[in-house]
Amino acid sequence: MKQELRVIALALAMALIFLCGVAVGRTNVGTAAPSTDGGSQQVGQQSQQEETTKAPSLADQAGNSGNNGAADNNGGAADNNGGAADNNGGAADNNGGAAAADTVKTSSGLERPADGNYAGMCEAYNKAINDYRAYKGVVTLHKVENTVVNITELPAVAKPLESTLNGVIGNLVKPVDETFTFENGKDQNDPNREIGHKMIPWGRDAKVTTADLAEASIKENADGGYTITVKFVSESATFDGTTSTEPVHHMTAMDPLNLGTLDVKPLEIFSAEMTYPGATTSVTVDSQGRLIKLENKLPLEGKGNGGMGFIKATIGIAGQMDSVYDITYA
Repeated sequence: MKQELRVIALALAMALIFLCGVAVGRTNVGTAAPSTDGGSQQVGQQSQQEETTKAPSLADQAGNSGNNGAADNNGGAADNNGGAADNNGGAADNNGGAAAADTVKTSSGLERPADGNYAGMCEAYNKAINDYRAYKGVVTLHKVENTVVNITELPAVAKPLESTLNGVIGNLVKPVDETFTFENGKDQNDPNREIGHKMIPWGRDAKVTTADLAEASIKENADGGYTITVKFVSESATFDGTTSTEPVHHMTAMDPLNLGTLDVKPLEIFSAEMTYPGATTSVTVDSQGRLIKLENKLPLEGKGNGGMGFIKATIGIAGQMDSVYDITYA
């Protein structure tokens, strides 16, 4: 389990342990109802990126373009089959005429996706991450992670513990600052650590598609490289005590938390839901097309019901998991 996920699991387990202690100490407490004055709230929302091209219909881009205004699917002046502004021909279509190219050149001659080419941005994003994971030269990775987690909901009987719990959690959740140098895909100081072990998504390639995104943008940089920034659609991960659903859109590029997969023994999580209102991630490549920076901002909020034996409690959490990867090549 990734380090920041272990920290969150520990925070939840600690809260449950505190609550179990409170419950054992009170004869009238067994299954206290959740407090109504501590609902989940999102923290650390990211400000909107400059030059972001909003793409509210990225998930439907392939099938829904050309269906606005008087256009229909079968005919008319601007339908999908013909006309001056359809998808198959004319002066403003996606495939020919005076339409913008799918790619353009940067000042260094590097080919990049054109503005508005969301599929191309996804492909370039994935290539940057996956090429780094397969890199065999000498490369140094500086990785910084910050995780902020707060308890936002507790049973009424445990409400006085909220500030204490958040204080203890705050002391546990420390920034991570690590530097690794890899050669031929292996850590120079630990041959058991491979280059992919310190790059998300863990254990798999990046596979972002337009269906996963709410927004996407691209910006050329002064060195002739470029930065792609994408925002994922909002989604949830749930656990009903037996079956988990994963946040599949975020998982194409990140390792989000699913409370149902956490091992907090001897405590038990009976049900849980984590909501991701839309993480933002950006990759920067240099003039040679190599990944040199990855930045992630992953806000989250959730609620879990757990306990031990007859003691049960519902706990709400909210927070943000941020990470920055700076990469230099020998």
